[in-house]
Amino acid sequence: MGCASTSQQRETQSTDTTSASANDERQTIGTKESDSYELLMTNRTGKEIIALSIKDSLAADFPGNMMDDDARIDPGETVRVFFTPSEDDAALKEAQASDKAINTLYDIEFVDSDKKTFAIYDINLERVTQFDLLYSDGTAFITYFDTETGEKVHTQNAAIAAAEQRKAQAAAQIEAEKAAAVAEHTQQGSASSGTDTGGGQAYTPTTTPAPAPTPTPPPAQAPSQNPDSCFGDDGPVINF
Repeated sequence: MGCASTSQQRETQSTDTTSASANDERQTIGTKESDSYELLMTNRTGKEIIALSIKDSLAADFPGNMMDDDARIDPGETVRVFFTPSEDDAALKEAQASDKAINTLYDIEFVDSDKKTFAIYDINLERVTQFDLLYSDGTAFITYFDTETGEKVHTQNAAIAAAEQRKAQAAAQIEAEKAAAVAEHTQQGSASSGTDTGGGQAYTPTTTPAPAPTPTPPPAQAPSQNPDSCFGDDGPVINF
């Protein structure tokens, strides 16, 4: 039997989502609005999930927990998630309708029963209707069938690469902060070395003067001569 066509795979996914919407026994997270994304999420983490949040990838922080305080998503459980973009996200989504080159990406964050927080980044919800939520070796990721290509997408490798990049960026930031602190400390030390910080006079280093040169003795003076004679009282005097 040959492989199903892409259109058949899309129809199958659409039918599954519709059936899930009709199943009132399935746990629902979020409130359905006219512009909501409707997603089927299966917990494959092996742990209970106690919190879930979704945001635009460009947003700085995740919003509050979409789940009720006492709600839990059991391991293996599939839930229906309604996610409604904020007004800013909706404006970008409206722009998508006229420009297919614009894609809004979203991040998904969840907390498990061990109170550990995980996040999956840069998911195009326009091409997802249902997905499995997993983590391995501390990295969270999802698997899903792309609604446009029909291909199965596995985000683990991309998640690992993104996690390594974030670690490198964090390490670089720490090193930059350390270097800035050292430079500031050095600058402050240089400024304070010539500044009176204790209320007295500024410190001025003393300089030991060079020793005075030894005086040279004057030359010996020749004895005077009698102009009328070449001989003195002590005999002849020879002038040099």
